[in-house]
Amino acid sequence: MLPGVFSPRSCARVIGLFAERPKTDDINGIEVARMMTGLDPTVPIILFTVMNLEGLEDAARRAGVYAVVSKAQSWDLVKSIETAAAQSQRLIQ
Repeated sequence: MLPGVFSPRSCARVIGLFAERPKTDDINGIEVARMMTGLDPTVPIILFTVMNLEGLEDAARRAGVYAVVSKAQSWDLVKSIETAAAQSQRLIQ
């Protein structure tokens, strides 16, 4: 499997982590990022959120998030994906 790409097995493990959680538990994007980076820290995670970015970015970076993009700034998401993909390609080479 190429670095920076989740394999079907990794995806199944992430789904399994969610299935193990009690249904009443709330989970946020930062917790999901921690789970995913725990499985494969080479995958660049971009958090796409409606939440206020103030204070969220630092916590997200500590969780292994590559970029945080507000849904109000959708075009920034495209740039973040392109940059993350280019970075992953450099890791592969």
